[in-house]
Amino acid sequence: MAMLVANADDEIDREVYNGTKVVTAEEIDLDQYRDVMVRADQAD
Repeated sequence: MAMLVANADDEIDREVYNGTKVVTAEEIDLDQYRDVMVRADQAD
């Protein structure tokens, strides 16, 4: 479903999708988000 929406909004990086370009996410401090993630898990 997310791919259909991204495609309709032209938000897909075709090079990444096709495997011809690699992207790297920045590192995050998981401790900083731990409380938020716990609350999100509890909401499910």
